[in-house]
Amino acid sequence: MLTYQDYLKIPDNDKDRIAFVRRVIDQHKATSLYQTALIADEYDKHQNRTIREYQKLLYDVTGRAIPDNWSANYKMASKFFNRFITQENQYLLGNGVTWQNEATGKKLGNDFDTQLQKLGQKALSGAVSFGFWNLDHVEDFSVLEYAPLYDEENGAMMAGVRFWQVDATKPLRATFYEIDGYTDMMWGQRDNPEGQILHEKRPYIQKIRVSEADGLEIYEGDNYPSFPIVPLWANPQKQSEIVGLREQIDCYDLIKSGYANNVDEGSLIYWTLNNAGGMSDIDLAEFVQKMKTLHAATTDDNVTAESH
Repeated sequence: MLTYQDYLKIPDNDKDRIAFVRRVIDQHKATSLYQTALIADEYDKHQNRTIREYQKLLYDVTGRAIPDNWSANYKMASKFFNRFITQENQYLLGNGVTWQNEATGKKLGNDFDTQLQKLGQKALSGAVSFGFWNLDHVEDFSVLEYAPLYDEENGAMMAGVRFWQVDATKPLRATFYEIDGYTDMMWGQRDNPEGQILHEKRPYIQKIRVSEADGLEIYEGDNYPSFPIVPLWANPQKQSEIVGLREQIDCYDLIKSGYANNVDEGSLIYWTLNNAGGMSDIDLAEFVQKMKTLHAATTDDNVTAESH
């Protein structure tokens, strides 16, 4: 795990800073926090990974496993996780925040309550979310797009990297946030695969003027008294709500899909083939599939089929 102290040790030049930020992104993606959040995000989008990857198998006379492509194999994913965290989030934050002084709420922006709900939803799914104070409003980052750098001594967040990539074949973009400003970077360009700085470090608070002679010009800048990004944890355990709940969702989805398979296959009816001892499980599956689709089948001499 990389920390803020690791960043302070690197040489003060663009090449090493770019390489360090890329390491931060790669190591963040390899953490259990990120991987669990990735799974939770799939369940939040009704994409049950367990049932999607479930494959029925048949076995031949040698014991070799072969995918069963003949029998019914419904894969019905429920919306339970999305409904669960939405209900929990709205119960906690649906009424907004009540301030003792109404002026406090106005200073945080007109959409503060909405942004707080977004932060809560992302935190419940990914264990933590990050609120970025951007001059006059709050922006929400999920753990799937933001890699924090914590201080080893007091645990405070001292820097962080927000990253995004529209496709695996497209450039990787990132913004490196520090106490004294932020820097935009990019990787994936053919002429510079090691990465490049798109915009040098700029202050968070910028005063801009426009003139016909100079165009857009930043004539003054300032920063906040502390780091402007704050983590919001979902619970005291600092883990996603999918932990401990995933197995229950998988069980429900598998039982529901299995019931649909039984109805489709007409599991109360089975066939007995006499004098067909040489048929493998695959041959039998093909026979049943033909009976289901054509409602008729041919047999060799001395072979009879009986339904029960």
